Amino acid sequence: MSNEKKTSKTINKRSTGQKIVINSIDIKIKPGEFSTIEKSDFKKVKIIEELNSFLGEGAHGSVHTAKIYQDGGGISSYAVKEPSEEFKEEKRRSIVHKWLRKINRLKELGIENVVDFAEIIDDKFFLTDLRIYGEVLDFEHNMNRNIVNNFDSIILGVTQDLAKIHDGGLILSDAFGTYGFRAWFLLRSKSRDGFVGERVICDVGGIERFPSDYLYPDFSNKKFISEIKMGYKQRNLLSLFSVCSFEDDLCLRIYNEYINNVVKDKHIKYAHDIFSKLKKDKSEIVETFTDMTLDY
Repeated sequence: MSNEKKTSKTINKRSTGQKIVINSIDIKIKPGEFSTIEKSDFKKVKIIEELNSFLGEGAHGSVHTAKIYQDGGGISSYAVKEPSEEFKEEKRRSIVHKWLRKINRLKELGIENVVDFAEIIDDKFFLTDLRIYGEVLDFEHNMNRNIVNNFDSIILGVTQDLAKIHDGGLILSDAFGTYGFRAWFLLRSKSRDGFVGERVICDVGGIERFPSDYLYPDFSNKKFISEIKMGYKQRNLLSLFSVCSFEDDLCLRIYNEYINNVVKDKHIKYAHDIFSKLKKDKSEIVETFTDMTLDY
């Protein structure tokens, strides 16, 4: 028998969702490859039970829960992200592969707090279910200085991540760049000293090389591309300042953390320019930023 990975799949509809039985020679599944071979050839069995527990929905798709049962025992809990049903199967597969590439790219950039496990099966994206580690909070809408004891370190950690994302040629493009922190989730758990948090990146829909707002950008115009990306990177920083309500002390710490972690000189200049404007006329910057977010 060849050394190729071979898998087969059967789907049985159930009231709780659907059960997918995947037989595999290897523990790891090769995404998208399913073939029929004799049952006696199989050494491993995965049963993926998709549940009706709905976790959320947005412009890039929906998320629900699943459990994976391994042959010989053991159950793993997963979050399953899938593209909108308005897309055809080929497009859905293309989207989930793009998500996986971005997850892997963030790990390549040295960002350590990226979701532990991510795998594609058919046209769905299986990720570690963060809820097994603690209460999962939406970073952008739930974050305030009292939600966890280590609020400042969480914010500064996100700043370090943002510096690496920018140096890697990426931006946060959600809502025209005025806020894009849905990529980060906050795990909130109870300790003897109170609630502590941990940041984890698992939703990469808004992390892009170039904003999707521009359907037909002229990539030959380097000046245009540079100015657009500069604007997004500066708004990404303003978003971080807004999370801490533009508090002077924490804004200064975020600014210093950013310029101490970015490598490219142009990013230091972008940060310096926007922070100088913030110091010069804070009310104008805050008002402009707030106006930009009103439509989202």
